[in-house]
Amino acid sequence: MKRAERGEKITIAFLGGSITQGCLSSTPETCYAYLTYDWWVKKYPDAEFVYVNAGIGGTTSQFGVARVDRDVLSTGPDLVFVEFSVNDDNTEFFKETYEGLIRHIWADEKQPAIVLVHNVCYDTGNSAEEIHTQVGAHYELPSVSIKSTVYALVESGVLTSRDVTEDDLHPNDKGHAMIAEVLTYYLDKVDGEKEINESAMKTLPAPLTQNAYEHSTCFRYR
Repeated sequence: MKRAERGEKITIAFLGGSITQGCLSSTPETCYAYLTYDWWVKKYPDAEFVYVNAGIGGTTSQFGVARVDRDVLSTGPDLVFVEFSVNDDNTEFFKETYEGLIRHIWADEKQPAIVLVHNVCYDTGNSAEEIHTQVGAHYELPSVSIKSTVYALVESGVLTSRDVTEDDLHPNDKGHAMIAEVLTYYLDKVDGEKEINESAMKTLPAPLTQNAYEHSTCFRYR
């Protein structure tokens, strides 16, 4: 944010599944990822921003860690939003693949900032948020929960599920806008508290799991 205030070039990437890709949003510009990117553009008009949407429907963090070099880190991101909580299962296996992904991004030479995004199934409340937030806590990364915000409004009856989603999974335009609102609310809070030592870089902690997936690679065969 300090760099954006100085008018520098900032690349913002979103890595995840179909929700990040924008499935069921009416246009690419009404998905939560673009709306969040647009917050940066409007908040810091003197900066130059690059938007990278690396969402692929039906993919988990296991595939995410294998493709993160190709689809995200190759763009030189300064900030990466990671969203796999409705594609991963709430199991130790996906805790390990998710940790591998987070460590791989963290270890990139550009050392991008990381924000974890936890979406939810609106009919059941299911997600992998529990195990993903364990990883996030281990690395002291911010985690933004849609279950405790947007889904909580559905569960309490303030909204119906059809207000925000047509299939209980993929948000409609209103649902995407609400996810972006939760994210940008968090970003506004950070903006008000950003008097930090920019030179103080954290050391990568020891793995929480066996961490067999950090260096996964994606091969394409013809």
